[in-house]
Amino acid sequence: MNEPKKPRNGIYCKRRGWSFENECRHAALNMGLSARRVPLSGAGEEKGDLCITSSFGKVYRCELKRRKNLPEWIVKALGDHDAMIMRGDRGEALAVIPLDTLLGLLQ
Repeated sequence: MNEPKKPRNGIYCKRRGWSFENECRHAALNMGLSARRVPLSGAGEEKGDLCITSSFGKVYRCELKRRKNLPEWIVKALGDHDAMIMRGDRGEALAVIPLDTLLGLLQ
């Protein structure tokens, strides 16, 4: 028998987001970086979900998104590369890199 899907009520989504924020925070702490979750996930005066302080003292505010599936074209484009850089017409260039790569750069 198939089990019914879990309802996506507020507490489930909140717990899932908190779990991902905590996972990323612990990854940074394990690499010797200072990291803290932003209170209220950016709903207050301070924006973002996670603040990571680099070894050279700069604080990086990170917005975290957890989805069931990432857009397949992003995953395919990154592939085995170290980073993917993309830009929309008349937009700012953005880089997509694995979390371990980002934390290594901040060490």
